[in-house]
Amino acid sequence: GEVEKGDAGITTEIGADRSATNGTDILLEEVAPQRWQHVNTRKKYGYWNDFTLRSEIYEFITRYMEFSGRPAIWMPRLADFDAHGRSDIQNAINRFGGANALCKKYCLVPFQEWQYFESLYQLCVGLKAFQKTYGGDDPDVFPPLAEIKECSTGS
Repeated sequence: GEVEKGDAGITTEIGADRSATNGTDILLEEVAPQRWQHVNTRKKYGYWNDFTLRSEIYEFITRYMEFSGRPAIWMPRLADFDAHGRSDIQNAINRFGGANALCKKYCLVPFQEWQYFESLYQLCVGLKAFQKTYGGDDPDVFPPLAEIKECSTGS
């Protein structure tokens, strides 16, 4: 198929039949991405400065937030920029002092911190599902550890 490039440098493969869209371009937001492709998004010399880096990061986060479901104040991992075809941002972040320094400067939550919150959230979701399945009639009482272990071993 043909490859379309969205506004954030994220590409998606589009089928050859474009009659359903009357020949108009299909953006990433309109279709589920079939695959991410590495795109050469190298900017010309002198493009990167503090203002453009901040703008590019915030633009990427806005689009990435729709894809990942994460809050807009969470700085993506450096690998996330590269995985979505924006290694230029990843390289600029490294040149401008690294992710942690820019998180402080741009008021973003670094990966190490939001990963901790995300894992706690996932634990709470799992515990709530367990409580719903095995908790009995009272939703405010969590089963004792012995019952949890019994359920996990299938006894």
